[in-house]
Amino acid sequence: MSTHYDIIFTGGGAAALSLAYRGMQSGIFANKQLLIIEPSAKTSNDKTWCFWEEQAGPFEDILFKRWAHMKVYGNNGREIVLQPGSFEYKMIRSIDFYEHTLNYLKQQTNITFLQASVDEINANKVGKAVAHAEGVGYSADTIFNSIFKKPHLQSDQNYFIQHFLGEIIQLPANNHIDPEAIHLMDFRTSQEHGTAFFYVLPLHNNQVLVEYTLFTKQVLDRTAYKTAIKAFIQEHLMVSDYEVLEEEYGEIPMTDFPFQRFDGRVVNIGSAGGDTRGSSGYTFSNIQRTVSAILQAYRKTGQPVFQKPTISKKHQLYDKTLLRVLNNNQYQGHEMFTDLFTKAPAHKVFRFLDGTSTLIEDTAIMTSLKSKHFIFPFINSI
Repeated sequence: MSTHYDIIFTGGGAAALSLAYRGMQSGIFANKQLLIIEPSAKTSNDKTWCFWEEQAGPFEDILFKRWAHMKVYGNNGREIVLQPGSFEYKMIRSIDFYEHTLNYLKQQTNITFLQASVDEINANKVGKAVAHAEGVGYSADTIFNSIFKKPHLQSDQNYFIQHFLGEIIQLPANNHIDPEAIHLMDFRTSQEHGTAFFYVLPLHNNQVLVEYTLFTKQVLDRTAYKTAIKAFIQEHLMVSDYEVLEEEYGEIPMTDFPFQRFDGRVVNIGSAGGDTRGSSGYTFSNIQRTVSAILQAYRKTGQPVFQKPTISKKHQLYDKTLLRVLNNNQYQGHEMFTDLFTKAPAHKVFRFLDGTSTLIEDTAIMTSLKSKHFIFPFINSI
């Protein structure tokens, strides 16, 4: 096995496989030797990626389901039917993504896979970058790193964890679930731990994904998630007889830490490169934008370096402000998000949360919220 490659991917999840797959599909990586280092075999459905889009995306063929009808429920039980315009909410199961990308990539003669853990990465700004995996050094002209490590924060930086437990449940045929409408945020649950909501996605054949999600600084004991899910299903989905088919637990960083995209010959991608939106935790769409920017840079210059950040400075400022508001807890998260979806059209909210909104749209979004809670956090964020 060679120890030098044109490109090394440290980590083989959504970001790395998206870039490797799309780079090969476009022909940009066709004449490059690639090494993908990942400890997991990626043979299980360990994640679910959801996102909203107005147009067809690069992985349209493997969508598990899409929805055009969405609702939000306030903590007081109020139902808000969203008007998403041309947006659809889309879901990809990780196992389908892994099979789709890996089946293709493993057929390519210029790609090597190494199932191992990465111990260290040396960015080396002058010569080659080196990734050390289980005692062996592998060098490359460029390393795309997607291994996330919690950053060391300054005193004025915020770090929340979006943590969740989801269960795919089998319901009886006579259930009351609308099969075409998702609960994007359902706040009909206790807010004692912080911002907490349920996420309800009707799937196929009376199966539903019910996910309990929190934005807090500490995770819960696993039984607390299960207890909350059971209570929600019984009280609000009005089902007591159901079977749990699958379970998924995850943690996503929500932070205003300025992640470094480029470090010598290392390019950080995914959450490691700041592709997770600080105010929402959504990542998959930002990964695809970053991949597009990298491939466009290769087309123009032969190098992966691009200038425009995936999440603009303006939207990073909004994220920092919102996280400060959440941290102050004077404008509770459930109230803020309910106000957002009540007073602004959903398609504008989606663009705002996606980082693609205009300044005029931003102003409309801001004025839909209780501005008194944002004045000082905004000033302190500049």
